[in-house]
Amino acid sequence: MKDGLQYAGEFTLHEAKLFSPSGEITDLVTDLLVDEINIFEDMFSQFVSGSIIVADVNDIITELPIMGQERLSLKISTPSLKEKKDIIDFTESPFFVYRVNLRQELSLGSQMYELAFISPEAIKNNNSRISKSYIDNKANIGEIVFDLLSEDVDGVKTNKEIFIEETVGSRPYIVPNSHPYTFISKLTKEA
Repeated sequence: MKDGLQYAGEFTLHEAKLFSPSGEITDLVTDLLVDEINIFEDMFSQFVSGSIIVADVNDIITELPIMGQERLSLKISTPSLKEKKDIIDFTESPFFVYRVNLRQELSLGSQMYELAFISPEAIKNNNSRISKSYIDNKANIGEIVFDLLSEDVDGVKTNKEIFIEETVGSRPYIVPNSHPYTFISKLTKEA
């Protein structure tokens, strides 16, 4: 086998595991047939999302069962890129499966379906609300965003590396019972 790309869109799937809420683990590489993986990252969206289309010949969807509350661990690389920074690695911070789409029977006992997934920060954002004052310390917008993403107990508490460009000036702010990313979106207009 030649090193490098053979065709456009080629990838190597190192790991694809599905963790059920009950603690069962399914290896999508060995237990299912992975047909397609789509990962979407948008500059105007706060979250990474995607879908994975699988063919299920072992009826994993009912045995596990898959119902849209699972975590999905992915590790993907392009054959021509060998450095660690070039590997898409969501093993430390797995995606959350939130929907099962396009379920159709292929033949007796086998079916194909799509698992839609999103980054864990989306789930944390929807499950938390912030009511906090930044009036006393008149924080910088960059410091407020960093606090909401990683330090605040009620915030997103992400374990990913955060890069925030410096912002100028300090302003008083009150977060009025808002989802963290909703308030961060409001701050972007002033940064």
